[in-house]
Amino acid sequence: MQPIELYEVIRPEILSFECMHVTIHDVQKQGYYTEPHWHEHVELLYVLEGEALFGINQTEICAHKGDLIIANSNDLHSIYCTGKRLKDLVIIFEMEKISKTLAKENILFQTYISNDQMVTDYIEKICKELEDEKAETQLLCKGLIYTLIAELVRHYSISFLEKKDSIKREKRLKRINVVLEYMDSHCAESIENAKLAELMHVSENHFYYLFKETVGMSPRQYVNELRLKKAPNLLKEGKYNLTEIASRAGFSDYN
Repeated sequence: MQPIELYEVIRPEILSFECMHVTIHDVQKQGYYTEPHWHEHVELLYVLEGEALFGINQTEICAHKGDLIIANSNDLHSIYCTGKRLKDLVIIFEMEKISKTLAKENILFQTYISNDQMVTDYIEKICKELEDEKAETQLLCKGLIYTLIAELVRHYSISFLEKKDSIKREKRLKRINVVLEYMDSHCAESIENAKLAELMHVSENHFYYLFKETVGMSPRQYVNELRLKKAPNLLKEGKYNLTEIASRAGFSDYN
């Protein structure tokens, strides 16, 4: 099982443009399509077809066609496919490279936008340009996305995050990341909250509060999620019976 990296690195060399990455995904398999992660970039995700459950910090949103989900900088976010088809357009951008003035203000966008015709119109134009793949496509898409971002700032910026609060949030995520990596590596073993609290150098009660507030579920729930993902992989190997799979996945431990 690969270690979970809660922090996602957006590498400059894979960006479609200087300051953003644009892609369309089409998935149907039930399960986490995107594991919980965070990054300094802002992420726009527009549902083109189907539905999915989006986790943004402690909030879960069931989004359908025409909905726009926005993960602000350093928001912990994930996408869970319900088994129904999900086709989405994802735009990830670095605010500082788009506008240093706006970046300094640490704007927070509204997380969930539904049935906004202005947003839909821009998304449809962007998708059409991506399909055409003409020489001018990148330039036109860039212009459309810049304008969309400006409209979102104008109509859907809800608050401004103080720099100290932004730094505090990032530090907390980095500390939680250490715990998640440990849980991933030891999910088949007995995992005590006391040990996890020790990794974060906080009391057990404070750890539980921080974990649930950041990840959106209790430590026990998260470990069970890891075990549920590990069991099908062991089953595919064809080496173990059901009792052995349950033991190797950690289900013999009910801590």
